[in-house]
This record gives sequence, structure tokens and C-alpha cells, in this order.
Amino acid sequence: VQLQIVYQLSSLQVSTLGRYPVGWFIDPRVFPLNKRFRRQLETLDKHIQTRNETRLMPYPYLRPSKTGQSIFI
Repeated sequence: VQLQIVYQLSSLQVSTLGRYPVGWFIDPRVFPLNKRFRRQLETLDKHIQTRNETRLMPYPYLRPSKTGQSIFI
């Protein structure tokens, strides 16, 4: 039961790294910076996925697409 609770809590993902709701930032200078950051994260995510395809045991846990914005437990 304890393992199930830990699994459920740790699998909860509110938002993904680099993705913010509309209106989150007021300063318009943030938008191009965040867009560039998201592109870099997508490139990194694709690179990790490509490397995982050739590994005996893939390690998907640090992929940006699987990383939350913050600690949520």
C-alpha cells in the first residue's frame, strides 16, 4: 500500500518544464526567451530519446518532456 501511494504521488505531473499557461508572465520580453528555451528542451529531449533507442535499458526519467516545473510532492 505504501509503494502504491508513493507511486501515485510521484507520477502526478501538474505541468511540464518550460510550459507556462497563457498570461503567466506580464513582461513581453519573456516570450521569445521562453520560446528559445522550449526549443532547446525539445532538441535535448529528441537527443535523449535517440540515445535511449540504442541502450539495453533506456533511461527516460530525465527527459525534459517528463520533467515537471517544480517539486510537487
